[in-house]
Amino acid sequence: MSLSQAALVNSGSAIFAASMSTAITAPFDTIKTNMQVNPKRFNSFTKTVKILIGSGWRRFFDGVSLRLIRKAMSAGIAWGIYEELVRL
Repeated sequence: MSLSQAALVNSGSAIFAASMSTAITAPFDTIKTNMQVNPKRFNSFTKTVKILIGSGWRRFFDGVSLRLIRKAMSAGIAWGIYEELVRL
């Protein structure tokens, strides 16, 4: 496998893994953020989940696109660089 193919595979794998983990943890991050920003309204985990469900399931994924871009790209770059440094 050539150097550029290896870098593409390593970066692509990191982007995929970061995207999947971000999508899976996004609802929990949304719950946590709501509880931190407005503790009077969202004062427990179950109450926060009930309020967010009442607003629609899409509310659990607020901000996921920005997190996906940031985390996936940084993981791809970092893993690609790391693998190339290890290879040397």
